[in-house]
Amino acid sequence: MLEIRGNHIYRSGKIIGYINENHILDGSCKKLGYFSVNAVFDINGKKLAQIDGGNIWSGNKQIRLDKVIENVPAIGLS
Repeated sequence: MLEIRGNHIYRSGKIIGYINENHILDGSCKKLGYFSVNAVFDINGKKLAQIDGGNIWSGNKQIRLDKVIENVPAIGLS
């Protein structure tokens, strides 16, 4: 399971990445992508996922936003 604490991203208690402003970085601080208010993009600007209403869309797949929120603990993020 993923967990976000401060600007660190953890999996099974191990740091696997970071959030710096609106950028997502891997464990060696290489930029992997970025996010906006309602979307996530790879480093080349390709949209990977978008929040629309109460759902997150990625390609033709969707998941309820509340399911993601209950499964990814994020302290200090809204």
